[in-house]
Amino acid sequence: MTGAELMAVVTFFITICGVLFVAWWRIENRINATKKEALHVANKTRDDFVAYQLHVAEHYVTKVSMQEQTRQVMGAIQTVGTRIDSLIERVDRFYENKK
Repeated sequence: MTGAELMAVVTFFITICGVLFVAWWRIENRINATKKEALHVANKTRDDFVAYQLHVAEHYVTKVSMQEQTRQVMGAIQTVGTRIDSLIERVDRFYENKK
């Protein structure tokens, strides 16, 4: 092999190694960028979930407030029942007085 042929083979292998190195380097950069973006999305999702939990805790019914509302509704139903009973008694008295 002559010196020129040897230089051509060495140059070819150096070029191939350079291309492979650049390709590997670009792939690594894309992988790192994707990791950073995924981490950013995960952190944002976590923060949004924490904010949602706080919103639910502040704005939705708790067990104690639900019990209080149930107690009020039951009291109102009992009052309506009492009024209906007194109305039935009045109607009965009205018919008894007619006889």
